[in-house]
Amino acid sequence: MWRKNPRCMVALAAGLLAACATTESPPEDALASEVRGGTLLRGGSVMTAAGPTLERADVWIQDGVIRAVGVDLVVPASVQVVELEGRWLTPGLIDPHSHLGVYALPMVAAHSDGNETSGPFQAAVRAEDAFWPQDPAIERALAGGVTTIHVLPGSANLVGGQGVTLRLKPGLSAKSMRFPDAPTTMKMACGENPKHAYGKKRKRGPTTRMGEVAMLRQALERARVYESPSERVGEDEAKGEGKKEVDYDKAALARVLSGEFLIQNHCYRADEMLVRLDLFREFGVRPRAFHHAVEAYKIRHVLAEEEVGAVVWADWWGLKMELLD
Repeated sequence: MWRKNPRCMVALAAGLLAACATTESPPEDALASEVRGGTLLRGGSVMTAAGPTLERADVWIQDGVIRAVGVDLVVPASVQVVELEGRWLTPGLIDPHSHLGVYALPMVAAHSDGNETSGPFQAAVRAEDAFWPQDPAIERALAGGVTTIHVLPGSANLVGGQGVTLRLKPGLSAKSMRFPDAPTTMKMACGENPKHAYGKKRKRGPTTRMGEVAMLRQALERARVYESPSERVGEDEAKGEGKKEVDYDKAALARVLSGEFLIQNHCYRADEMLVRLDLFREFGVRPRAFHHAVEAYKIRHVLAEEEVGAVVWADWWGLKMELLD
């Protein structure tokens, strides 16, 4: 359940700071023309993410929109004032690698919806379809200042499925929480996880890293030559054939190769990241980011040149061999 939480309210308000271009108090006559009301966050250290930190500054919010940011703002008398002296106000944090809602609390098998392990290629599955908006962890994230999350499937599969970017606002479905115009992403993985999930547990491929690369190359090639039924209508009719069934896995990977879906690749080792870059280059694409990426620092010049990001964090060291760097 969602409950009103003052910390969450401040975090949600702060999430709009980066979009605010005004850093000075607006003219009083302009304020008078505005609908009265709103909230004034007063006297804090405001980090705008668009310039210097403003000391003892105010943020005026009305109708869910940042109206002004500056020192000693003049606002309508009807605003609700929240004193922030001695506190920091930051833009809302964006979590680029989240499993909120697909591995919901409490951590029990009934809530484990992040990995579809019926096969190593699951391009058609969507994290959005498994996301639980009532995950108690959402409120915890808000309390920590996180206002936007990029929800990804897990990393058991070579192709794990489609990710979605959500705003942490109350909603009854992931669809209602979608971040406007955020592109769909495609989770992929390399290294120990797919080997362990299939070679060790299910006695099927991939069982090695070389098998992972070969299998992914074949899947991408099948997607490259795939023609959707809508593209084949005229040809099929000419041959007297009926309408063909859509292959949603191939269709989704085809959208990766067209650049519509952005690759988010789980990968730890520098050498494997380089292999993936070479593989994707064969098909004219590149990943948007490598995730976990503990050895990204070893190839930082390559990633910078390729304009590929690295999503990293400071926990889980030593959990497995590829994490021992």
